[in-house]
Amino acid sequence: MPSAVKQYGYINAKLRTRISLILTDEFLDRMARASSLSEATALLADTPFASVHRAYSETGDIRYAEAELQRTEVALYREIVPAVEEEVGGVIGALLMRFEIENLKSAMRIWFDRFVRKRDVTGAGALLIGENLGNDIRADEIIGSPDPESVSALLASTPYGALVGSKLPGSVSAGNLFEVDAALDEFFYRNLTAAIQDLGGKDRAIAGRIVGTEIDLQ
Repeated sequence: MPSAVKQYGYINAKLRTRISLILTDEFLDRMARASSLSEATALLADTPFASVHRAYSETGDIRYAEAELQRTEVALYREIVPAVEEEVGGVIGALLMRFEIENLKSAMRIWFDRFVRKRDVTGAGALLIGENLGNDIRADEIIGSPDPESVSALLASTPYGALVGSKLPGSVSAGNLFEVDAALDEFFYRNLTAAIQDLGGKDRAIAGRIVGTEIDLQ
């Protein structure tokens, strides 16, 4: 069993760097007091979140700024995985699945708006994370699917195929995606809990308590 210094040294270094980049309460207060969203996001131009400012200034849509925040978080997780022991990498990979699931949920919401609510969703797919996050989630094809069965078929090779296939038809009938969303959230936490079991005793106990608290909050 490697020492904690060897196992977590890289993560600790990354964490210290991240802590040094945290925006202060005073800075966030300035953003909150800004006279407009443009003025608020402009304050980010000279911070580590400059890409978020650019995303908003180029589009005028705060959703693009939020999507950019998610992309930077995904990049951080991916950067860490190769630098840690296998069991720790497994937990980080399980945490990374949250982004994939949220991306899938967003794609299905857009599909639901188009297929069930008959809304114009032109361009909505641009807000999704346009990269492979671990499984073959073809968001554009999901959004354009003609029926629930087609959505399920597109996910057949992923861990979510059977789950979506069993829940989506009922959600369409009910007029909302609550059951699908809840089932995907449960899948995420079950997978994360299973990954935590591969950690050493002390790490397993600590991670289990943290995740257990989050589950209770959810």
